[in-house]
Amino acid sequence: MTYKDYKSRIWRVKESNLPECTMGDHVQFIGPHDDVTVKCKGTEQYKGGKYNKGSGTIEKQGEYTISIVATEPKYEIRFEKQTSKSRGLKGGSWIAEDHTPGLVA
Repeated sequence: MTYKDYKSRIWRVKESNLPECTMGDHVQFIGPHDDVTVKCKGTEQYKGGKYNKGSGTIEKQGEYTISIVATEPKYEIRFEKQTSKSRGLKGGSWIAEDHTPGLVA
């Protein structure tokens, strides 16, 4: 999804570990992609966020990450407070194994 998708509707918080925007709150995103303001319950709660095109998230380094959980049947997002652990997950490598039945390597 693009930043335009975030801005074009009101979202509902599905999951959150941030006290300012809790589960069930309605959220709106305003401002340009490089200076996002997040409104929860009609009040500006977070300023200075940035849309990350690569991950499709809105984040403020060291504070929070907002990601889309669902677009059907409701538009839902997740708020996650960044910790030293979550900030460290951006780099690195990973391996995936496909265990689909019937496939021979």
